[in-house]
Amino acid sequence: MSARCPRDTIHGAGLITALIYTRVSTDEQAREGLSLDAQLADCRRYAAGMGWVLGSEHQDVLKGTRDDRPQYQALLAEVRRLRAEGRAVAVVVAALDRFGRAILERVRSREELKRLGVATHSVREGGEVSDIVANVLAAVAQEEVRRLGERVSAVRAHVAGNGWKFPGRCSWGYAWRAATDDERRAGAPRLVPDIDPVAAPFVREAWQRAASGDSVRSIAAWAAGLPSDVRGGRALDYSWICRLLRAPVYVARPRRHPEPDELARPVGRWPALVDDATWSRVQARLDGHAHTPRQASGRYLLTGLIRCPACGGRMGSGGNYV
Repeated sequence: MSARCPRDTIHGAGLITALIYTRVSTDEQAREGLSLDAQLADCRRYAAGMGWVLGSEHQDVLKGTRDDRPQYQALLAEVRRLRAEGRAVAVVVAALDRFGRAILERVRSREELKRLGVATHSVREGGEVSDIVANVLAAVAQEEVRRLGERVSAVRAHVAGNGWKFPGRCSWGYAWRAATDDERRAGAPRLVPDIDPVAAPFVREAWQRAASGDSVRSIAAWAAGLPSDVRGGRALDYSWICRLLRAPVYVARPRRHPEPDELARPVGRWPALVDDATWSRVQARLDGHAHTPRQASGRYLLTGLIRCPACGGRMGSGGNYV
C-alpha cells in the first residue's frame, strides 16, 4: 500500500514530525483491535496528544517476519531523509509487534533509529520503551510466530490425516460448503470443498483439452476468454494453467504428502473433477514437453526449439511463418 501525507504542515524549529506505521498480516485483518483503521486512529490520537506534526503514514498488509515490506522500508527511508534535513522525527506504532516479528530486524532497525536520534513510540506499550523491554517484546513476538506456525502445521496434519483438504482459497472448479455433522465427527474442518456447478464443466474441459494434445498456451488463451463468473476473478494465464494441470486436488489427492507419486497418495474425502487416467495422460504430455516441445516433429532441425518473432509461439513444421 502506498504512503500518504494527510496534510501539508509547517515545521517550526524543534517541532517533531510523527511518522506512523501500521501493519496487519492477512490472517490478522479480521481480529478485533488489529485492523488498520483502529491502529491508525490510535497512532494519530497519540501523536496529537504529544503535540507532534503528522507526517507520512505507511501501511503494509504482510507478515511481520518479512523485512522487505514495501512501506516498512519506505518508512525507514523517510526517517533517513528527514534526519538528513535536520528535522526532529518520531516513529509511532500501535504496538511494537506491528513494526515486525523478526527479532534480528527489530534490533537492527532500533539501533539504526537510535543512531539517527529517532525514538519509537508504541501506543499500547505506553510510549517509548527501554532497550531491554523492546528486546524482550521482540523475542516474545518471534516466539508467538513460531508457536503459531507449529499449531497451524499440527492442524493441517490432523485435517490431512483424516482425508480432508485444509481450508484456504478454493481451487477453480470447487466451492466451499459447511461440513455436515457427520463430516465434522469424521475430522473435517468447518468448511469442505464441493463441486462448483458453474465452473466445474470448464475445468474438466481444460483437462480434456490438455489430454487431447492442446498446448498449455492455447488452453490459457481459451480460458482467458471465459466469462468472469466462470473464472471467479482469476486471470487463468499461462502460468496459472500450468499449475492447474499439476494440481493433485483435481484427482482428490493431497498436495502435501511424502509420496512423490500423486496417484499413490490416499484418496481424499472430496469429489474428484478428473479421473486418474486423464491425470496420467496430461502428466505424461507435460513431462514430455519439458524435454521435447510438442511442436518438434523431428522432420526439421529447429522445429519446436525456435519461436515466432511475431506471436512468440514455437515454430512447427506445419505452419507458415514470415
